[in-house]
Parts: sequence; C-alpha cells; structure tokens
Amino acid sequence: MRLRRATKAQAKAERELTAQLAFQHALLEAIPYPVLVKDSEGRYVAVNRAYETMFEKRREDLIGRTSVETHHLLDVDANVIMHEDAELLRAGGSTRREYQMRRSESDQVRSLIIWRHPVTSADGASRLLGTIVDVSDIRAAEARARASEQRLNDITQAIPGLVFQLHVEPDGRRRFTYVAGDAFGMLGMPAQELLADEPRVLARVHPEDQMLVVRNVEVAATTLQPMRPFDLRFRVGEGWRWLRTEGGMPRRLPDGAVEWSGFWVDTTELHDQAQALTEAKAQAESAVAAKSIFLAAMSHEIRTPMTGVLGLLELLTQTRLGDDQADMALMARDSAKALLQILDDILDYSRIESGRLSIERADFDLRDLIDGAAGLFGARAREGEVRLYSIVDWRLATRFRGDAMRIRQVVTNLLSNALKFTSDGHVELHVRLIEEAGDGQRLRIEVSDTGIGIAPENLSRLFQPFTQAEHSTTRRFGGTGLGLSISRRLATMMGGELHLESEPGVGTRAIFELSLQVVEPLRPRPEFDGRTVVVCVADPLRTQEISNDLSSLGFSLIEIETSDLPDFDCSDADLFVVDAGIAVPHNLLRCPMLRVAGATGVAASDGASGIVLRGDPQSMRSLLAACRNALGIASDDGIPVSVATGSRQRTRVLVAEDHPINRAVIGRMLEKLGYAYEMAENGEQALAELARNRYDLLLTDCHMPVMDGYALTRALRASDGANAGIPIVALSASALPDQVHRCRDAGMDDFLAKPIQLDALAAKLSTLLRIAPGAVLPDALPDAFQGLRSVYQDPAEFLRVLRDLLDMSRDELRELDRAFEAGDEPRQRELLHRMEGALSLVASPLTGADAERRGTAARREAIVATLQAVESELELAAPQPHRTTHDTGG
Repeated sequence: MRLRRATKAQAKAERELTAQLAFQHALLEAIPYPVLVKDSEGRYVAVNRAYETMFEKRREDLIGRTSVETHHLLDVDANVIMHEDAELLRAGGSTRREYQMRRSESDQVRSLIIWRHPVTSADGASRLLGTIVDVSDIRAAEARARASEQRLNDITQAIPGLVFQLHVEPDGRRRFTYVAGDAFGMLGMPAQELLADEPRVLARVHPEDQMLVVRNVEVAATTLQPMRPFDLRFRVGEGWRWLRTEGGMPRRLPDGAVEWSGFWVDTTELHDQAQALTEAKAQAESAVAAKSIFLAAMSHEIRTPMTGVLGLLELLTQTRLGDDQADMALMARDSAKALLQILDDILDYSRIESGRLSIERADFDLRDLIDGAAGLFGARAREGEVRLYSIVDWRLATRFRGDAMRIRQVVTNLLSNALKFTSDGHVELHVRLIEEAGDGQRLRIEVSDTGIGIAPENLSRLFQPFTQAEHSTTRRFGGTGLGLSISRRLATMMGGELHLESEPGVGTRAIFELSLQVVEPLRPRPEFDGRTVVVCVADPLRTQEISNDLSSLGFSLIEIETSDLPDFDCSDADLFVVDAGIAVPHNLLRCPMLRVAGATGVAASDGASGIVLRGDPQSMRSLLAACRNALGIASDDGIPVSVATGSRQRTRVLVAEDHPINRAVIGRMLEKLGYAYEMAENGEQALAELARNRYDLLLTDCHMPVMDGYALTRALRASDGANAGIPIVALSASALPDQVHRCRDAGMDDFLAKPIQLDALAAKLSTLLRIAPGAVLPDALPDAFQGLRSVYQDPAEFLRVLRDLLDMSRDELRELDRAFEAGDEPRQRELLHRMEGALSLVASPLTGADAERRGTAARREAIVATLQAVESELELAAPQPHRTTHDTGG
C-alpha cells in the first residue's frame, strides 16, 4: 500500500514537473527577445526561438556546447565572454553590457545589449540566464540626432550671427531657452549668461531702443505673428554695436506660454556704410549745388554781355549796310546765337546729370505752344529759303496738363536740327493724335525735313552726349551734340519716347511720342460754329496746315481746286481762303476772303479785297485774328480787332534796367516795334515813375542795385495805385527753371530770357497787351477816318478836329479815372456815354447796342484803344518825336 502511494505521488510529481517544464518552455518560446541559459561550464543549456532567429542557428547546434565551440558570435572574443560568464557565476550579481557584432556573415554590425543574471536550480546547480536586446535602430537614431545637432552647431558657429529661442511666460516674463553661435564675440557675453539672465541682456540694450524691444516682443507674443525685423544698439565693451533682430512664427504652448526662434545679425558695418554714404551723398549734393550755382552765375555773367551783343547785332542787321558788312554782321549774330545755345545745352545737361531737373505739371494750350515754337524759326527758315509748315491735328484737346516748357524745348531742339541740316526743300512740324487714352490723349510730334539725312550706322549713337551724325559735322554745322541727348532724356522723364528715322540724301524724321492728360476737350469757338469756309490753296502741306486750324476753330470745310473756284459765289460760304497768286473770279470779289501769300508773297492784281496771310509757318493766332477781322467779329475782350492792332503806337511801356547797353538795345527794339516807352535805372526809380504816370506794361530786370525786380514787383502789387495790376515781364540772364518760378512767386506775369530776341519781345507784348500781330491787320480805322475827311475838305481842319477830339477825350478820360477811384458809378456811366458818343465819329463800333451790356473796364479799354488810333493818325499826318510822354491813360 505504502509503495503504491509513493508510486502515485511520484507519478503526480513527475506530471507536475512535466507540466511546469512545458509551461516554462512555452513561456521561454513566447518571449520576443533572445534568451539563453548556460551551465557553470559555459555550455548552452537552453535557448528560445528568438535566439535561433537572431543568430540564424538551430538550438541543436548550440545545446551542450560553448560559444567558443559554436563560433556564432562574430566580431567578439568568445573566450572573453566565457571568462566574464564564469566570473559572474562566482561573484554573483547582474551585468548589462553592449556589444558590437554581426548576427551572421551577411549581416551588418549591430548594437546588442546582453543582460546576464546567475540563478541556482532546484538541484543546487548554478545557471546563467541571459537576455539580448537589439538596440541598433535606437543607436542609429541617436547618431543621427547627434549629427544633426553637430551640424546645427557648426552652422550657427559659422554664420555671422546668433540663433536664439525666446520663451515668454503668460505673466510676461521672458527667458532664453536656447542660444547658439559666437555669443561672446558678438555680444561680449557667454551663451550661459544669456540663458541665465535675460533682464541683464535687456539692460545692455541702448536706453532709446529698450522700449522698442519690449513692444515688439509683446506684439509677437499677443498676435502670434512673426516679429518684424528691426535694428537696435547693444553695448559691447565701451562702444555700441548695431544688431538686427528677426523672429520666426510664434507658437503657444499648453501652459499658455509663447515660444519662438529668431536670430541676431551684426549690422554695425552696414550702418557705418550707410552713414558714410549719407555723408558722401551730402558732399556730392553740395558739390552739385556748388556746380549749379557756378553754372547759374556763369550763365548770368555770360548772358548779360550777350544781351547787348545779340541785341545790337540784330538791330545792326536791319540797318543799311554794305554787302560785306551785312555778311559779317549776320555771321557775328549767328556765332553769338550758337554760343548762347551751347551755354543753354551745357546747363540743361548738367541739371539732368545731377538729377536736379524736375518735370512740372501745369495746364497749357498745346496749339499756342506749337505756334510759339514754330514761329521762332520762321525767320530762320525764310533766310535759308526753306519752307516751314506747322500742322496740328484738329482733334487735339484745347488744354492739356504737363510740362509745357520741356515739351517746347524738345520741339525747338528738333526744329533747330532739322533747319540746320536742310539747305533747300521744306521742314514739317506735324502734331498727330494717335489715340484717346482714358482721361488723356497720346500724341505723336513729328519733325521731318528734306535735308542731308543720316546713315543707318550713325543713328544709334546720335543720342549720346557730345555726338553728331558724322565727325565732320561739328566743323560744318557747329553745335555741342547735346540737343538730341537732352531731348531724349526729357522725353523719357515725361513718360514718352523719342527716336529718329533717316535716309541719306532724302531727309530725316524725328518722332516724339507722349501721353498728356486732357484738362479741357476741344470745343468749337461759338463765333465760327456752323460757318462754312472754302479753302483753295495749291500747296498741299499749306492746305493741311490751314484746314486743320480752321476745323479746330469750328468751321465746316470745303477744299476745292483752282478750276472749281468760278463755280462758287458769296452765298456758298461765309469765308474764302484763297492763294494770293490766284485771280479771284468777279463774283467773289466782295466775299469775306483771306489771301494766302506764296513763296514770293506777290498777290494777283485782281482787285479783290482780303486780308493777307503771310505765315511761314501759319500761326493759329494770326489766322484767328484774320478770320475775325474778315467776318467783322470782335476779339474775346469785346474790342474790334482793328482797334486793338492800331493801339500799338500809343501803348506805354516802362523799362527798369540797370545796364546802359541793355537799356539802349531794348529801347531801339521798342521803337522798331512801335511802342512808346520810358526808362528807369533801378526798381526805386521805376516805382516812383509808376506812382506819377500810368503805364500799360512793365519790363523789369530781376537783378538791379538799390531795388531789384522782385522787390519792385512786390511793392507794386501791394500798392493801391492805378498801375498795381499792370502786366509785368521779368528780364533775366538766368534761364534756369528756379529763376522762372521765383519770378512767378514774386507776382510777375511772364518771363523773357536774355539776350532778348526781337520776335520774342514782339510776341510777348502782343500777348500781354492783347494786341493782334501787326503783319495781319491795318494800323488804323480807314473807313471811319475816311468819312470824317469827307466832311472836312481841308486837311488842316480835319487834323484840328482830331486834335480837339483827342484833347477833350483825354480830359474826360482822366475825369473817368477819378470817378473809378471814387467809386462814383453814375458819373462813370455819364462820362462813358459822352465819350463813346463823341468818338463815334471815328469808331462807330464802340457805340453799338451792346455798349451798356459790356463792363465799364472793357468800355474804357475800347475808348483808350480808339484814342491811340487817333494819335496814330495824327502822327502819320504830322510826325512827332517818337518817344512821347503824353498820358493816354492806356
């Protein structure tokens, strides 16, 4: 029985042991990490499936053998491992060691950590339990992290700046969590100090920049937007260093703090360079200003004697001279003009190069501009026997906004070049409308000639300064070679473009295109709107010139051939424009007519009346005056054109000029133009003369002793005398834009640059005094005077009546002026009515039905104009000294 119970117990124990061993074996196999068991001799007792897989060895090849015998541990010394195992079994404890080895011949070296722990079995035998973990991936990641950190460190050490990470707590406290770079070299502080003490870092920022730093940090932390770049000053040692700070995108952390990365860059050198550049710029501007002052001074000093030289030469050429003398005088005049042009070109080029030439924007009339520019070259064209045409597209707006002075400069440069290189044929100035562009118009201004032309290989270099079409032209034609260079620069500055097209022996065409803002669109003049004009002119370019101007005035146009003229009569049109050389049919002899003078200026002896147009080129101003006169229409101010023209002889001009030669020249010019004048040597004398007598216009030099022209103008405008509002024209040897602006600011109406040209003076006086050009209209009132002569058969009696009428009217005019000053309107109306009635003997248009509807000032001016015409008639009958001091009150 006892044996049976012992047998059963043993069997049960064996089953339990088997189960336990099976469980342990299952557990060992289930562990994902390699596990090994060795005995005290270093022989493998057990390994799991993970161990077999890692080392690619079957357990049958391992159990009962040592690692030295199996040779499956590559790249390590198996004897060393066995020695370590034996020592561990003897001493006890656990070990953890990392080995670099391959798991097979085809494997890469891997990092393996082996945990070893001695255990004692139930039978008292010592065993060694080992577990292996492959940490190769972890070590590779760590290596990559270290390499990345090293690269970042290398980069931050190499860049000329500091990289930082700023941490801002919810309560606003700031601290640096990361700093990399040469902190000591840039800030004079080690990185550890920056990380440990942010307030100390801020304390070394310049006091004026500290609030900027705090404000920018607060904005970035609040808005979570990148901190805008800014520069600050940081104390390093005994000096200040400029640092540029820039930050990345801030991010909010879970605890509410904000963190972002940024960098500092040393910009001290850039600031030093900027300071040096500022100082250099100031020095350069000072040098440019000094050069400009020098050029302006030289301009004034050269122009002052040139005024006398050119003026005297111009007057000399109009006196009786021998052939040799005339030739020499003309050559001297042309040389003086060339010298003046060279001076102007150098001044303009200098201002453009220094950037001191600016483009102005003001309202202007382009037709007036073209009229003036082309008119300047009319006499020069006639001298060279070259026909000059000025054709302006009738569709152009009435007024534009732009820099009229610079546009005129480009046009005159192009005209000057065209006439310089054209010995015969014609020069055509043509202004075309290319397109309507929004609130403006794009224009093409063309100047074409029939001159020598330019070779294609020379066209490209013509716009270079101091360059002409061929090397020999400097000697043949003169000039600086700056005109085209300046013109192109001006065109570009105005937003336009300028180029040339040319063919040797055929001619050249200069094309200037620009866009201008329209201020006032084209509107026909009411007095011509709906009227018809017949144009019969043989020259096709002259036909274009006149027809475009007539169309812009509002006329309906009919262009016909000479052979068609007999088919028309006066009922077919309101006005006829006919070549002066054409014999007008009998049925058109009494029609309103303008006769266009040809190259010879000779009209046909056909008995036809009519006003002769002698323009070469034809100007809009003279055409307008001629049309009004032919149709019996008064001018804009209500004064008949014929009366306005006749007023030139008695208009009173005061000249304030300190240079005696200039006074003599200007006086001769005024005499030649038919104006009465007085002279003053300075502004003080002129002001006293203006207080004593009435004048119609003041010509004043800007720079005079005692009182200059600016002070004179301001004093006159501030006064309440009769001359306070008269037109004032400035005379100056300096033609710089600043000079013109200064004259305008002082209260002057216009500007003439010295040396004064006779035609420029005539045009300026005609415009300001509203007197039509004398070449177009007769100088008196022939119809009215003829009627008075028929009453008085005795010429002496006729002249006596005129003198009595003139004396009486002068007295009443002075009384009228006193009534104006006293504000006595009833007395004004009474005197105006009496004077207009008396003067109807010679000026019936003054007493028309609309006289009462016109303003008193306009009626007075009409009376003054009539008195001046009467004076002219008396002078023609009984010549008197030209420089009269009679007061006409005009």
